[in-house]
Amino acid sequence: MYTRHLIELFIYMGFTYDEIAMILSIQHNMMLYVRHLKRKLHELNLTRRKGYSDLDTVLSFIEYQLTTSGQMHGYRWICQKCLLNCLKVKKEDIIYNA
Repeated sequence: MYTRHLIELFIYMGFTYDEIAMILSIQHNMMLYVRHLKRKLHELNLTRRKGYSDLDTVLSFIEYQLTTSGQMHGYRWICQKCLLNCLKVKKEDIIYNA
């Protein structure tokens, strides 16, 4: 159960499969190869490419950021701000809508 929560957290934070496996092995002493990690994700019905935030919510957040302190920042900064505000977005959505 502990492993599931860690993997969910790392997926939510946007880490790649390689990064998740490396963090689990170094920080938590759980030797997990990428292939086994993918199998475990499939067992737990977890995925990195689903569960994105509602596009209208993201757009209103981006508009607010662009009218305040985020005017001079790029899409990577906006992606980070979205992540810090619990919005899971694709970079492509930011690029096309910003």
